[in-house]
Amino acid sequence: MTKRFSQSSLNLDHVLREIKAGKVRPCYLFWGEEEFLIQRALKLVTESLVMPEDRVLNVVEFDGSKLDMSQVLAEMYQPSLISGRKVVIIKKAGPLFRERVSPGSVVKSIIEDSKEEPLRAARSFLRLLASKGITVEALKERGLTVIPESWWSELKDWSDDTKREWLLKVLALYNEVDLRESNDGNDMEVFIDLLRKVSPYTLVVVMSADSVDSASKLYRAFCELGVVLAFPKGRSENEKMGIIRNLCEGLLRKEGKAMDDDAWRALGERTGFDPGIAMGEVEKLILYTGDKKWITAADFDAIPTTTREDHIYNLTVALLNGQETRAIIILNALLDRGEAILRILGGIIREVRSILYARVILDAGVLEGFDARTSYEVFKGNYYPRIKDFFSREGSFEPLKQHPFAIYNSLKHASRLSKYQLLGVLERLMDIDIQLKTSAIDGRFLIERFLMTFSRLQLKLVQ
Repeated sequence: MTKRFSQSSLNLDHVLREIKAGKVRPCYLFWGEEEFLIQRALKLVTESLVMPEDRVLNVVEFDGSKLDMSQVLAEMYQPSLISGRKVVIIKKAGPLFRERVSPGSVVKSIIEDSKEEPLRAARSFLRLLASKGITVEALKERGLTVIPESWWSELKDWSDDTKREWLLKVLALYNEVDLRESNDGNDMEVFIDLLRKVSPYTLVVVMSADSVDSASKLYRAFCELGVVLAFPKGRSENEKMGIIRNLCEGLLRKEGKAMDDDAWRALGERTGFDPGIAMGEVEKLILYTGDKKWITAADFDAIPTTTREDHIYNLTVALLNGQETRAIIILNALLDRGEAILRILGGIIREVRSILYARVILDAGVLEGFDARTSYEVFKGNYYPRIKDFFSREGSFEPLKQHPFAIYNSLKHASRLSKYQLLGVLERLMDIDIQLKTSAIDGRFLIERFLMTFSRLQLKLVQ
């Protein structure tokens, strides 16, 4: 008999402790509206399951919004190229947990997919036919009449000629590629059966979704076999504050610090109760308050106010630290708030230049003993006066126009990077700037691709 795990008492910290103790489940699902928390859970669980040196070969990602389950099954059956556990991640997997989907919406998504993935679109259409008891032979013989009119409900502007033209493309693909032996219609059953049989010490499946159908077979299987954690948005101010406190109190405890109630309220008001922004503010407070153990609302007034530039700074830091997932979340948040792509890119370039200037300060040899572990209080008392004195003799220098805390943060990041690494980042960003201004390429795509690949493959941090 399959063991059913209780979900009621689980949270992310509990799950991470379980994994550390060797209790690994075959599957994990993180779903809800809090995208930052979901991506954070995916990252932390994946890092707990697979050693850093094995992640390139043993972690495989799929986009669940445009997914052929046969690809996932092929990856699950494929033995790992190296020893260790393989993790299959399926992001945006909401459609896989929805069983009550209208044929009209399915046809519409299939047609959209057919522009770039015609073979997958054909497979999906044939799977839809099979689910309704319609054979390809009947489609060939009777044409449009075999398909109920309701299937075209979300394509009202399509004429009969357009429908026939698209069906002919599907049939041509069917004849061109042998799809008749495909087991696609049964893939979900095979997938669930494989989850029951697989050893979590060799293979784990991790999924994320914005919403799920709790009555679906897949959701019930995840509840039975693995872990399901929901990350809903807080509805009331108290609920939103509770989410932020749960997220940030661990950071404070780790540094031996705590915040009073007024400070928590100030944090919520300043960040608009956004968990990702709140986490960044708490990290900033930890650095700014130095050895101080008790943080009050007054401490917020002493640090620079959170602005669009702060979010771009956090995006840049995530890039330089190789945290591409966090960088993409911040980028999408800025774009969703209406920020222009060129302004965001310009902000990233400006932040990289500031860190490059900081590297110049370090290379000048006036801050001997400073490194990434130096506290802000020590910097302000011992190092900042040296910077001002040095450049007052050398002439005006752009970083001195910034708040001391901003200079301190730039120096911390610069201490881990070489001048040539920073120049390489800057050169690639300038190339993107030229592409955005001289071509019709989608700016979001260009920057997302840069964030996903550059920090991982080209930027090696100085240890």
